[in-house]
Amino acid sequence: MGLLDGLEKLINEHGSATILKERIALLNDQHALVEKQAAALKEQITHLQGENERLKLDKQQLQQQIKTLESSHNINPHNYVCDHCGSDNLNRAGSRPDPTFGDLGIKQSLFNCLSCGKQSAFTQNP
Repeated sequence: MGLLDGLEKLINEHGSATILKERIALLNDQHALVEKQAAALKEQITHLQGENERLKLDKQQLQQQIKTLESSHNINPHNYVCDHCGSDNLNRAGSRPDPTFGDLGIKQSLFNCLSCGKQSAFTQNP
């Protein structure tokens, strides 16, 4: 039995070494795959961070445009243009009765032009 025990031990050790070698090779393959995935994810993160920064800048620009449009809309909501220079940079100055239809309750909106300094009047729709 001593001889068979030694042979059995040799077979078990050789089999274990082969199995161990196969498992190490499998782990190395899996590790290489995980490294490739990590590199791809790092590249994707870098791309997404750049895109995120670009979108933040776009958002800020759009918010600024909204503020500009809102402020200009409140100053000149009907997008009137100056009778004298054609600028739309008008500031509401008040209203007065329309010279022709004032007896009917129709009024004119008065606007001061911030470009040329002159005043324009526009009949309000009833």
